Amino acid sequence: MQNNDNSLTDSAAQKTEDAKVAVTELGETAKRQTRAVGEELRDTSREKFRQGRDEVYKRVADVAGAADHAAADLRERGEPRMADWVERGAEELQSFAEGIRKQDVDSLVQRTRSFARSSPALFIGSSLIAGVLLGRLLRSAGEAS
Repeated sequence: MQNNDNSLTDSAAQKTEDAKVAVTELGETAKRQTRAVGEELRDTSREKFRQGRDEVYKRVADVAGAADHAAADLRERGEPRMADWVERGAEELQSFAEGIRKQDVDSLVQRTRSFARSSPALFIGSSLIAGVLLGRLLRSAGEAS
């Protein structure tokens, strides 16, 4: 009887060990798959960011160009002071567009976190305004398609 009990104990211990190994392997497989999905999502997000960034750059640069033309028209009409203001605005827009074009995801995330920590109220207000503007931009892009 003792021999049977030892055999059952050994069998149970072996099955427990096999189950532990199977669970460990399953956990490792899940980690690898999760990591792969995360990397794929990150790559897709980065590509979408680049596409969106390039589109925003193009639109802001177009607006800056239109403002430059408007400033030239104002100068021709004898409105130098107004032309200077519009020109300054166009320069700021162009500078903003260049800043957008040079951004990568990591630096943008880091700058956003830093800004949010240093000025939470301003960050929330800016986020709301940016959301409204982005919504309008996306809506107009969808209507244009």
